[in-house]
Amino acid sequence: YVDTFGNPNLLHASSWGGSDLFGLCMLITLGASVVIPMVVFSYLDNRRALDVFHALPVTRGKLFWGNMLATLFLLFAPFVVCVLPVAAAVDFSPLWLDPRDGMLYFGLLQTMLVVAAAALMMCGLMVLLMICCSTVVESFGYFCILMVGYTIVVRMGFNLIGQYTFGFSDFWLEEFLLRFTPLSFIFSTATITGDVFWIPALQMTVLGVLLTLLGWRRYVRRKSEQAGGYIWAPVYYIAAAFGSLAAGLYVRAVVSSGNDGLDTAAGAVTAVLVFIVLDTIRHRGFRHIARSAVTSAIGVAGVAVLAVVINLTGTFGYEGWVPDVD
Repeated sequence: YVDTFGNPNLLHASSWGGSDLFGLCMLITLGASVVIPMVVFSYLDNRRALDVFHALPVTRGKLFWGNMLATLFLLFAPFVVCVLPVAAAVDFSPLWLDPRDGMLYFGLLQTMLVVAAAALMMCGLMVLLMICCSTVVESFGYFCILMVGYTIVVRMGFNLIGQYTFGFSDFWLEEFLLRFTPLSFIFSTATITGDVFWIPALQMTVLGVLLTLLGWRRYVRRKSEQAGGYIWAPVYYIAAAFGSLAAGLYVRAVVSSGNDGLDTAAGAVTAVLVFIVLDTIRHRGFRHIARSAVTSAIGVAGVAVLAVVINLTGTFGYEGWVPDVD
């Protein structure tokens, strides 16, 4: 540590592993934001364990916030230990760093803040799913569906709209929606570079707080007898919608036969099948398979009607918009 001040080059990122080591630490933080809530709230899946916890002379609200604070401490205590040296390097960089190294560490600090916001959002979502689903495996499955499905639906949905909309260019709504998922900057740093890194951090922080409050609300109202065979209906339908749409859009893009009708039919069939599979897993059997097929068909028909309306109205009048002179 003393030698570091004598040789300023040791403070350069390449001295401690470069971006690979830094990226690994950030990915570990994001992974911990999913694993830690699964461990802390795992008792919700066991009826006996849940009865023991709820028999304690503590209100459910206090029990939830106690577990939530423990989760956040386990998640962010190691993260803060990593942030402080980088923050110190930014604050005191004129003492031993040239301007280029100072900007390097300032960029790392920006990334850390965005990762912290993403970890808070993912943690809040995982806690909510642990409360709203019946098993740990099911909670993790819905988490993956929501995270990946949401990103695919937004990205491919706007790409599809752009293909059939004259004059369509980068739309502010797509960028706004993508800032709510960390997948948008794990695979692309476009959303966190420059002077606007705080925007995705703020959006994901607000979403994380809202998800945590919703989890607290559901925890207080959740009954003990719902352990081991329960899923909150809104969570299921939102996840099923994103999962089905994402699968359909992805298959349509992959098939790419040159025939729009064939590609669309392949995507629609895939969406219906994915919804039926998810609904079958939810009901633990094929008793409701007919209703699942009807519900998925109605959903696909609704998306088809929306596509026709977009085509007939020029994406709700977008094609008729006249840009400003500037």
